[in-house]
Amino acid sequence: MKAELRQRMYEDVSAKNVLINKYLKKIAEKAEISKTLSMHISRHSFAYIAQKSGAQSSAIKNILGHSNLSTTGRYMGSFDTSKTDETLQMSLFKT
Repeated sequence: MKAELRQRMYEDVSAKNVLINKYLKKIAEKAEISKTLSMHISRHSFAYIAQKSGAQSSAIKNILGHSNLSTTGRYMGSFDTSKTDETLQMSLFKT
């Protein structure tokens, strides 16, 4: 692929990403969601939910377009608070 075409595609995708993030911000405001919503956060959320639903890591990797499974692993694990939640629950109820 020619460098000019690759650059043009990158710019087009970036522009659409900015536009979608703008709309996600408006949606969050209307839904009274205080957390930041973005395409990037959506990808992490998808990976985490897909993993918890039983999807294979390799399939999630392919859907997200990652070349390395370790990248996908970081996406899937970044929202997983189950271990810390479990530890906190055990600590709170032991007293």
